[in-house]
Amino acid sequence: INNQKINNKIVNDQKINNQIQTKKLEVHSNTDLSDKNTLMLEYKLAAHQKVGSVKNYIKKWLEHNPTEKLVVFAHHRVMLNGIELTLQETTNNSDNLPFSYIRIDGSTPQHRRQGMVYSFQTDPIVRVALLSITSASTGITLHSSNTVIFTELWWNPGNILQAEDRVHRIGQKNMVSIIFLLGRNTIDEHVWPKLIQKLKVLEKMDVGENVFGDVGAREGGVLPFKRSRTS
Repeated sequence: INNQKINNKIVNDQKINNQIQTKKLEVHSNTDLSDKNTLMLEYKLAAHQKVGSVKNYIKKWLEHNPTEKLVVFAHHRVMLNGIELTLQETTNNSDNLPFSYIRIDGSTPQHRRQGMVYSFQTDPIVRVALLSITSASTGITLHSSNTVIFTELWWNPGNILQAEDRVHRIGQKNMVSIIFLLGRNTIDEHVWPKLIQKLKVLEKMDVGENVFGDVGAREGGVLPFKRSRTS
């Protein structure tokens, strides 16, 4: 996808954002998050609110880890498109080392996916796999990376574990770091404590070691937290 197409998508996303803002529901203690429509609206709003900070975080991660590979999960189009724009800018920056990436979401044809995965696994230039958590969290192996970033939270820890398992698979020789980017003043702050409790239950079943904590300074509107899984 070229920059113009991505920019057009960003413009469309901004129109959606304006529509969301007119219907904004403040997240507070008495917000009914058990209502699916409310929950979905709050998740979409969180994506729009924190996409800029997420882009900056990923850009800095790539700068600080110039040879490492990275798997990034997102859900909403505004987040996927925003991150891809940052990756395109990195690709086109002549000051950087040769760089490329793959993106797999619901629009990616099945017959192309394995070839994209193979390039990520074998080509050192292909450093980032940008994936939809609902479309690419199962059935592929990406253990050439040992870092996963969730740019959006998912309320079901089973989906998170499935996504992590794209990297934490047979053949992975390193500890896997899973980084969650929490949006400040968004639904993330309400979902995160509940998600931690569920992950702690899974830890007792030997599914990952929860080394939770701040893994860096707050990047604008997001705060990174990490958990680890050993090989």
